[in-house]
Amino acid sequence: NRVWDMFYIHDPYGRRNPLIFVPSIQFEQFLEIVNSRLQVNPKITCGALSERFYVTFGEFGTPRPRFLGRINNEGTYEMLKTTLGVPQNDLSQLDASNVQFFKDKFDGIYNTLRDSKKKKNPGLERLKKTLKQKAWGSIIKRVQRYLGLRIRTAYTESAGKPENWDIHKRPPFKTESSVRFVCVDVEAYERNNNIVTEVGIAILDTQKIVDTAPGDKGEDWFKLIEAHHLRVKERSYMVNQEFVRGCPDSFHFGTPEFVAESELSRCLAEIIGEPNADDQSPVVMVGHDVSIDLRYLKNAGYNIWILPQYLDEIDTQLMFQRLQMVSQGRSLELVCSELGIPGCNFHNAGNDAVYTLRAMIAMAISKKRGGLPAGSMPWSPRDMPK
Repeated sequence: NRVWDMFYIHDPYGRRNPLIFVPSIQFEQFLEIVNSRLQVNPKITCGALSERFYVTFGEFGTPRPRFLGRINNEGTYEMLKTTLGVPQNDLSQLDASNVQFFKDKFDGIYNTLRDSKKKKNPGLERLKKTLKQKAWGSIIKRVQRYLGLRIRTAYTESAGKPENWDIHKRPPFKTESSVRFVCVDVEAYERNNNIVTEVGIAILDTQKIVDTAPGDKGEDWFKLIEAHHLRVKERSYMVNQEFVRGCPDSFHFGTPEFVAESELSRCLAEIIGEPNADDQSPVVMVGHDVSIDLRYLKNAGYNIWILPQYLDEIDTQLMFQRLQMVSQGRSLELVCSELGIPGCNFHNAGNDAVYTLRAMIAMAISKKRGGLPAGSMPWSPRDMPK
């Protein structure tokens, strides 16, 4: 019989049965054995369905699964299940937002298990998808208004007819609210997601674009992006290799700044904004799955949500889902490839922040013009501008 290491974690609400897991690596090894004996090729699928097989825990200090025991037969498994009554998860040391994050993760797992058994109503699913896409579409419209590509009206000739706008001329409208787009990307250590190793920040001040034509994909606005790459000095030796290939030494848009862990929140405040700063321009935070990065910032000591200048959040992952009318998120690298934006050395926080902000600009322009740029194609590292 095959040996399995079993782990468990309790429902934070205390209403549902505990969840029991085995390490994904053991399941993958099991599939390899099946393949060798039966000459089939079962494997864990990519994309959204992979979430049914891979689950990570421990973000932001939330509880991790506890070791239940090692089993090699059903009898041992049934016996170990009787020990699951205690202890419950200790959430007393977490703030309210992280407790909610933990609960939301559990709800997602339980819903996945429930949905796999429950037949879905096709009509209801189509309605849910339509409502989601409408919400994602509003993100693109807000970005366009901030960039001066659209105005806040129900309908205008220039907003409704993309062909009327010349991308080689300045934005057709006044930039709404004169915001600063601040894009963040946080790299955490793969063996402990509570450890932040890098923070990338890319800033576009919309006051700088009012007299500048964006160019075909926004490349003339790309030049106006201010980039920062902060590396935590005490953790500079921590480089991710197992799940993604980290490249903290390959920042393409300036010189990295090494900061002490105790100084990280102060540096973030100086770059992004603080209550008494001279620059009181409204701040729009941007990210690829932005809520995760902002939560990392909060746990690093910088809470954007209490900043008086904070105005809005833009998620480029959702923007791209709307642009391509798909329900599943795509990686930043794939998004840039589809948009024809050159890039390499992803998973460097500084690079990713710049690429994310470029992608936001390109998508806003593409949607204004009626879709993805004509002739857009995947890039290669040799296309990377020097």
